[in-house]
Amino acid sequence: MNNDKYRDVFIAIIKALQLALKQSTWGGLTRLYLVKEYGLENIPIIEIKDILNSLENEGILKIKQPLIISEFLLNDTPTAPLLSDYLGSFPKRIPRNHFILDINIYKFKRLLDLYGSPLFLLSIIPTGKKYKNHKVIVKLLIDKKKVPNENIASKIRIKDGYSRVRLTKEDYRRNKTKYNLKIKYSLKTLRKILLPYGYKIEFNKNYTELIKI
Repeated sequence: MNNDKYRDVFIAIIKALQLALKQSTWGGLTRLYLVKEYGLENIPIIEIKDILNSLENEGILKIKQPLIISEFLLNDTPTAPLLSDYLGSFPKRIPRNHFILDINIYKFKRLLDLYGSPLFLLSIIPTGKKYKNHKVIVKLLIDKKKVPNENIASKIRIKDGYSRVRLTKEDYRRNKTKYNLKIKYSLKTLRKILLPYGYKIEFNKNYTELIKI
């Protein structure tokens, strides 16, 4: 799956999880139907499973019915929600194309906020060598509200002459003006990537800050 498509699928799943959690009567335990109600009916099951597995690896949710996954992969026909007699308690049967998830509500809410959302923000950055610095910068900015520019300069590779180098903090301090311009050039591209998703970057001579709009 190309990165743009992955990003779209990821966002669709996050929105579906929000809706599923809101409608759930089980607290953190919720159903995620792969039907029109949640907007996931046209997404291949394997792609949804991959993203749910990523969220599981982050400790955000746990798939409660792992034995049903093989059925999902063999059946692409969405099913109707469970009959009303199953809604009051944990269902005795699980229809196909249907996930039971135990969501860590605290971590999930953090995923929707700025500082707890590395998986979301990093999924926005395109893949490839060209964007490696951008991923590094985003990781730094997620961890702290404001990051000294010398810290960024020491973590990314900056073009200096014919090669790309990773500066020491001392290198940066000796020529702040020059290297700030190079950092700012990388941030211009990052701004364009993040802005449509509600984030902006503030940059000055001392620090860089990632802001949720």
